[in-house]
Amino acid sequence: MLLFGLQGWNFLSYGLDKPGGGVVVAWLICGVLFWIMAAPAVLLMLVPDTWRGFGGWWGVATGVGAIAGIVGAITWWGQLAA
Repeated sequence: MLLFGLQGWNFLSYGLDKPGGGVVVAWLICGVLFWIMAAPAVLLMLVPDTWRGFGGWWGVATGVGAIAGIVGAITWWGQLAA
């Protein structure tokens, strides 16, 4: 959880402060995805009974992983088409 959160922070930091000025959208997307991957662990630690209806920790992790995989595939496929 800590690794995903820190990696997300690094991507967001570099995405917003591009050398030479400007914004790097791809790095911002990566930062948000890493924070999304860290969010279930943070919420599970803060409120342990929250995720029981979603299949517990594994259900949430599987859902977040599937969403991240779909977004990554769409991004990758878009780069191939360009």
